[in-house]
Amino acid sequence: MATQLPRCDRLVIFAALFAALTALACAPSTGTDPDEMQDARSDANYDDARSTEVTDVGEVADAGEVRDVGKETDAIDAIDASPGLDAAPSARCGDLPLCDDFESSRAGDPPTSATWSVVHPDCSGTGKVSVDESQAHSGKHSLRVDGGAGYCDHVFVSSSRAVLGVAGDQLWIRLFFRLDSAFGDAHTTFLAMKDEHDGGKDLRVGGQKGILMWNRSSDDATLPALSPVGIAASLAPTPGAWHCLELHVDRSVGHLETFVDDVLVKGLVVDGAATADLDGPWITARPSWRPSPVDFKLGWESYSDVTRTLWFDDVATGGARLGCAL
Repeated sequence: MATQLPRCDRLVIFAALFAALTALACAPSTGTDPDEMQDARSDANYDDARSTEVTDVGEVADAGEVRDVGKETDAIDAIDASPGLDAAPSARCGDLPLCDDFESSRAGDPPTSATWSVVHPDCSGTGKVSVDESQAHSGKHSLRVDGGAGYCDHVFVSSSRAVLGVAGDQLWIRLFFRLDSAFGDAHTTFLAMKDEHDGGKDLRVGGQKGILMWNRSSDDATLPALSPVGIAASLAPTPGAWHCLELHVDRSVGHLETFVDDVLVKGLVVDGAATADLDGPWITARPSWRPSPVDFKLGWESYSDVTRTLWFDDVATGGARLGCAL
């Protein structure tokens, strides 16, 4: 038979249970409410997402190197920004007497007058020059020349500093050029230098018989000789393509070298040893010729009713070979 607790003891136990239940009912929430749990889960997911985003932004270009977001933004802005009209010369220019990529001039305008003068020797006609944004070897601009058919339709940009600023006997010229059409049989010029040792006549580079050639205007000598052998020893520039042209003038002995796209052109060399069909006629006609250029001109001049559009870019001069790599 079960033993019952005294009535007073039972009352004490009931009171204790009632107090415990009351305390539990009145206790503050511990986050078990479904809405609060959802909020807590959302906060946790947000923190996880932020952690993932930081990891993504901090991914490395090279292992172990964390990107600086601010610096990358600055770099992107610098890439997208177009160079200003007073943009500083490229670092590759150094202290060269002439180094111009035509980026500092506005498209449609002549090239900067701080470097170039637009000239029409003897007479002027329809020839014109302007900075152009339709073609460029590097950057966004180049120099465009629209040459007319007649001699007086010629036009050049000229710089004396380009050659007079080169100390010593070795003069190197590097430029990139592009033709709209191939050279034909007629004689044309796109580069000229006034030679004070040759009565102020021009030493010229251009085209004839479909090839690249030198011409001495005082006696109309050509390099190479325009025989089948000489023509084969030069080359025909490809229209619509950019070519790197390097010219070397040794002013002390009258030697010439010509490189196109980093390759020496055999027929466009004067080395002092007369070679038939190549530099033989050039040397024998003037064995003591020693050029002394006092200006440098780029443009167009036609002697047989030939019109042409051509472009120049990344033009530089110096006392040592500059190369085609920019």
